[in-house]
Amino acid sequence: MRRNAGDFLEIREGDVYINGKIEKLPQSAKVQYNFLIDTKGQPINQDVLVNHYGAREGMKYGNGNFALTDTGQYFLTLTNEEAALIARNPVVKGVKKHLMAKGEGEGVFPQDLSLGWNIDNFGPIYIPKKGKTIELNSKTLPFYKRVIEEYEHNSLKVIGNQILINRKISTTYTFRQDYYWMMGDNRQNSLDARFWGFVPFDHVVGKPVFIWFSWDKDGKGFNKVRWNRVFSFVNEKGESKSYLLHFLALVAIYMIVSNVLKKRKKV
Repeated sequence: MRRNAGDFLEIREGDVYINGKIEKLPQSAKVQYNFLIDTKGQPINQDVLVNHYGAREGMKYGNGNFALTDTGQYFLTLTNEEAALIARNPVVKGVKKHLMAKGEGEGVFPQDLSLGWNIDNFGPIYIPKKGKTIELNSKTLPFYKRVIEEYEHNSLKVIGNQILINRKISTTYTFRQDYYWMMGDNRQNSLDARFWGFVPFDHVVGKPVFIWFSWDKDGKGFNKVRWNRVFSFVNEKGESKSYLLHFLALVAIYMIVSNVLKKRKKV
């Protein structure tokens, strides 16, 4: 997920809000969270967990199988839709998204525990936009210090209550380029902008458009390949759809036409 320059971003109970409104993602997006699946100790077949309910990560035994906790729960990484599906299993007594409480601080950007921010409750934070001027003080500086020094190549010093940029006392700052906020689909297991902050425009080398291949490290045999994602477009409006067969058909037609043309040349 990429959020644009000029947006205000906030995360509330795991949900992303942009400019005060909950983010709407395309149907092809597969945002995942950690869930506690309470079965009161009753096991669920491992193949069913993976192939039917879509379990990707979670607490596992040494042999790689998903494990039950001492309280009889599975700890699984699932989409909201997959969690709703597994909740209908007769052995499942309850499904709860595992979120960090609001005010429970951890080492997220800008690494200030007094903010009480964490991966599930974060912000609000302003994403810098080229030409935008912000007020600069002891409260705002931690968010934009790296931008000012590292990305926009200014000297910065703090002397008492004064902020000096290029040896001049500064109470405001105007950004020279756009910045972006990058977050992974695996929301509670991604090392993303919530830990390292903004991405400057001059660091962006391209835009994802097409998925050539997708690999499931926990899959077995042919299930290691996520076939529905191979040769699919990024951010489609509907469900992710593979165009692999279409591509293979075009290759086959190309090869047939090429062979026919070669034979005609020989004649």
